[in-house]
Amino acid sequence: MKLNWPTAATEINLQTLTNFNWEKAYIFYPYSSHNMIEEQVGFSLDNARNMSHRDDINLLVLVDEDQTVYYAEISRQNGDLLNDEEDGYTPIDATIKIQRNEGG
Repeated sequence: MKLNWPTAATEINLQTLTNFNWEKAYIFYPYSSHNMIEEQVGFSLDNARNMSHRDDINLLVLVDEDQTVYYAEISRQNGDLLNDEEDGYTPIDATIKIQRNEGG
């Protein structure tokens, strides 16, 4: 599954970008530990094991029924996803702000 990610937007609504079911969406920042990610999503996410050593991406994880349905490493080259929902985003409240870098 692939999202059509808007490159110049200052915010995105995940519900309008997805055509599959999901219950929660989580954003993880660079250097997030595997344990912190596991605690947040409620299960082990093997793809995120190296996140604690990365500073070039934000991690977006969409979950449904306690399993990952979408996982994306979002480059920070043009900006950062801002996480306003510590407990994860829901399809009803799925607007994520993007802080653009100068020149991006």
